[in-house]
Amino acid sequence: MMLIGAAHAAHAARAGAAGSRAGALASAGSRAVATAAVAAAPTDSTTGTAGWPPGLHVFENFGTPTQEVASKVVLGARELIAAVDAAARALGDDADPRVAGIPQPEKGRVSRAHNLAEERAFHALRVADPAGDKTLRCEHFAEYGSRHHALTYFRGTDNIPAACAPVVAALEDLDVVKALGDELTWKLTLNDYKARGADDGALAEAGGALFPWHTDLAANGEITCISTLLAPAILDFAPHADLSAADRPTRVVVRPGTLVLLSGPARWDWVHRAMPHPDAAGKERISLVLGCAAA
Repeated sequence: MMLIGAAHAAHAARAGAAGSRAGALASAGSRAVATAAVAAAPTDSTTGTAGWPPGLHVFENFGTPTQEVASKVVLGARELIAAVDAAARALGDDADPRVAGIPQPEKGRVSRAHNLAEERAFHALRVADPAGDKTLRCEHFAEYGSRHHALTYFRGTDNIPAACAPVVAALEDLDVVKALGDELTWKLTLNDYKARGADDGALAEAGGALFPWHTDLAANGEITCISTLLAPAILDFAPHADLSAADRPTRVVVRPGTLVLLSGPARWDWVHRAMPHPDAAGKERISLVLGCAAA
């Protein structure tokens, strides 16, 4: 199974994009570029009552790595999660966590009834990169969207874990990313959605979501890229979070290998959430969320 995978992009005509370019990773050290434009919503997606979010791109099987490269990305992500967990445990019970209020950008419209209801506690950690030779700095939230969701934030290009290198390399070949300029700064949000039962009540606070309605922090950059590993999920998009009974969000099923890129209005003016997929019951899911901006 290709886990980061193929070099064609599908996105709706409502996105207003004439075409997009996907980087193809034929091997760990070489890249080629393929271009595709499809005037229809991607497979397993539905356009909501407000239309397709402008600037939303869905790449199915993003990057076409070899099986070896794909496996290394997944293994690297799992080893990174284990290293972060070990560093957090090493702090012991006496370490005082810091508290974050999870602010939203001014342009983001959030339903206070269905967003995170509490502040979240985190620890600042230093972690040896399992796939590289440097020490990484990160902020680790052991529980974020729910008690089954851990989130770890890595700031700065020099602080991106080595396991993400093939994904970043393929992203840098996309026209929408190239348009930001030659020098970019990257950040990573590592989401670990731990295996859970079909209905254990853990998602109730967020209205049944894995990660409730939100707009990514402005500090993440001009573009947000969500890469899915291990198990599928459902991403919903809407102009605002307080949907009426007649409103339907735009819905995208993301499977292992899918990359969803948010730019323009999709990045700044719409909100999105991650919902559980029935095929993921009892399975772990990892998402690598890479943000970039001009340096």
